[in-house]
Amino acid sequence: MEYNSQKMFELLRDFYLLTGIKICIYDKSENEIAYYPEKHSGFCTLIRKDELLNKKCIECDKHAFEQCKKTKKQYTYTCHAGLLECISPIIINDEIIGYVALGQVPSNIMPKNLNNNFLAEYNKLPKLPVEKLSAAINILDACAGYQY
Repeated sequence: MEYNSQKMFELLRDFYLLTGIKICIYDKSENEIAYYPEKHSGFCTLIRKDELLNKKCIECDKHAFEQCKKTKKQYTYTCHAGLLECISPIIINDEIIGYVALGQVPSNIMPKNLNNNFLAEYNKLPKLPVEKLSAAINILDACAGYQY
């Protein structure tokens, strides 16, 4: 499927500027094709440098895609590192053609045993009230339809 990369970038940037939440677009094969602002926050970059923790990240992502495929509905969860993530399918004619995801937002579950480097990066993550996150998730669904 072809897409207008400039329009997609503008949409993702605008979403981020309004919400402060990282957003990504995936194709139907679960390949990340666009994101804003960066691929991973500083916290997630540190987590992914650790082989065992990176494996847990991959497992969380895989599980989220599986749930989304199974239900064809938005799936919100707390990852192993204590961050809220949400993935929503882009569905056309009852077929998933891609996904929109947002995340890397601290939940109420603070990871245990963080060293100073991890803690410093964790504290830089956007802190959002539940109402704002819920509103962002609703916008996420609208973005999924618009993106097509």
